[in-house]
Amino acid sequence: MKLITLPIITSALQEALGISYETAKQYAMQILDIFGFEDRIIDNILDQVERQFFYILEGKGLLTTDGEEITLHTGRKWRIRYWCLRKPQIQQLFVQNKHHKSRLSSSKLSSFTTEQLYTQLSTEIWANRKTNQ
Repeated sequence: MKLITLPIITSALQEALGISYETAKQYAMQILDIFGFEDRIIDNILDQVERQFFYILEGKGLLTTDGEEITLHTGRKWRIRYWCLRKPQIQQLFVQNKHHKSRLSSSKLSSFTTEQLYTQLSTEIWANRKTNQ
């Protein structure tokens, strides 16, 4: 699977959460700082605020949880919970965001014909233009 980089996760966060690029980049840096080079992390390393944020990301499909139960030498059961990056979904959101941005920029360029642009101008602008000539 492709490596999840800062631009990829930033774009995915923008698409999933509907937030600005700068905010998404800050969140992305925090996520990558927590995960490091791993695809999954143990839940115990998170503080309460990070865990709440991860629950939001889980709801948006960017993260998932996994767990295992081990038996300690005392016979007691110990549950371990992990947070995992959902790389295919992150990649898909990245592609959607790229497509969305390219569609917006191309529609901005081609949305007005010259005639439509001139018909959008107010009569005040036309009056000012005539007096300036």
